[in-house]
Amino acid sequence: MRFFDLLFSRYSQPLLLLEQYIRTARFSEFIDEFFAVVNEAQVWEFWLHKETAKSWEDFRLSVIPQDADEEKLFNTICDIENTFAKGVVTFGTV
Repeated sequence: MRFFDLLFSRYSQPLLLLEQYIRTARFSEFIDEFFAVVNEAQVWEFWLHKETAKSWEDFRLSVIPQDADEEKLFNTICDIENTFAKGVVTFGTV
C-alpha cells in the first residue's frame, strides 16, 4: 500500500494529523512510529497465517531489523522536508 492509502485506512482525518505533527516539528517522529506499527502489523499477520515453530517474539526479532541505517534514514527525512519546502504538498488551513 502507498503511504496515503495507509494513512486514510487508519485515521479519519490524516491530513489534519500530519499538519499538526509538521507544525510541532515532530513529523519525522510520526513517520518513524507509523511505519514501525504498520510493519509490525504486517509481520504479525504473516506469523499468524504461517506455520512456524518460532514464538512470536523470536519470529519478530528475526524478521524486523533492530538497527536502522542512520544515514539512509537521514537522507529520507531530508528528501521529505525538501518536498514540503517546495510546496509540492499542501494541507488545508486550521
